[in-house]
Amino acid sequence: MHSSAPLLIVSLSEQIMEPELWLCAWLASYAQCPVRVLEWPIPAPDLALAMKRIKPSAVLLYGSQRLNLEYLHKLITGIECPILIAGQAVSINRDELADCTQLTCVTDPIQAYRSLLHLNLLQIH
Repeated sequence: MHSSAPLLIVSLSEQIMEPELWLCAWLASYAQCPVRVLEWPIPAPDLALAMKRIKPSAVLLYGSQRLNLEYLHKLITGIECPILIAGQAVSINRDELADCTQLTCVTDPIQAYRSLLHLNLLQIH
């Protein structure tokens, strides 16, 4: 059983069972990081409640389509731990995300894994 704070992975996509979202979760858990996954988009107030209950070490938002930037801004407001955004949404919304210094943007699960390592949130075997 893991005793450290989990990585919270939240889907921004309407599509369920996103393979790359689950690959991000697997890579983190393989590196001894507990993971909690919310596989569907949730309202910003619900994420704020989840943050209080779960107390994650970081939040990884995964999206595979064009982002609703107003929703994204509401979602990340008030989050005090590291926030990563991963998936095709990063490529699609590259220009819009360029000025958002609060987010670490990565396009695939391997980049997400490397970013989590860089943030010292994962252990190397």
